[in-house]
Amino acid sequence: MVAGDGVIEVQPILITGLSYQYASGCNLTTLMGKMHGIYLMKREIDAKLFNAKIPAFLMIDPYKLNY
Repeated sequence: MVAGDGVIEVQPILITGLSYQYASGCNLTTLMGKMHGIYLMKREIDAKLFNAKIPAFLMIDPYKLNY
């Protein structure tokens, strides 16, 4: 589990109709893995907290892919 303030130490403000992207990495000890999680978000208008679920996604060593 990873916990901390922000996304790669940044706390972006997301505005309707816009998006935010970032790149991150993970040192795998196997050739395949998966990640999933939850971001705790706060609405600026009323300071309400809510969870944004991140669905599971696969991480596969590029050499294992059949191109």
